[in-house]
Amino acid sequence: MKRIGFAALVALVATVPARADVYITAAQVGDRNEVIISFNARSEPNLGRPYTLDVRPDDDANIAEVTDTNECMKETHPAYGDWEAWGKPDCWCYRKQCRGDIDGKLFLGKPVTGADLIMFKFPFGLTDAELAMRPGYICADLNHAPFLGKRVTGADLIIFKTYFNQPDANVPDCDDTHYNFWIEP
Repeated sequence: MKRIGFAALVALVATVPARADVYITAAQVGDRNEVIISFNARSEPNLGRPYTLDVRPDDDANIAEVTDTNECMKETHPAYGDWEAWGKPDCWCYRKQCRGDIDGKLFLGKPVTGADLIMFKFPFGLTDAELAMRPGYICADLNHAPFLGKRVTGADLIIFKTYFNQPDANVPDCDDTHYNFWIEP
C-alpha cells in the first residue's frame, strides 16, 4: 500500500486506457469512505489483465492510500516469494493449475488432458537449475513447493493422476483465497 496525494490520484486515474471498461464503487466503511476503481484492460495489448485500485481517501490530509492489485497472486499466498522468483508465471494463476491443468485449456470438456501430461513429463524430477533454463516448465509445479532441490516431484504427480482425464465438473478450482483474479491463457 502506498500513500499518494489527490493530484497524484487524479493523474493515476487518467492513465486508465480509454478503451477499458471502468467500474467505480464507493462505500462507507466504518468512519472512512472507500472508493474502488477497477478496469479491465484486456483490450490493451500491453496490459492484458484486470487492474484494480483500492483507494481510501484520508480527508484530513487530502491523501489517499492506494493498493495496486494488478498481480494475479496476492502477497499473502504462501508461494508468493517463489512465484516472484520464477518470474511471476501466468500459469500459476490458471483457475485449475494446482489440479494439473498446466496449459489452462479445456479439451473435450476436460481440463487435465494429454497435452498437460506432455508438459508435465519433461520437467519431472529436474533440479531448480535445470528447470530455470527451460521457460514454461515451472508451470508443471502444481503444489508450488520444492522438495530436495526439485519443483516437479512425486507430490505433483499424485495431484496430476487424481484429476487426469476427469470432466471439468470433477476438477475443482484452486482455492482463490490468495488470488486477486484468474488468468485465462
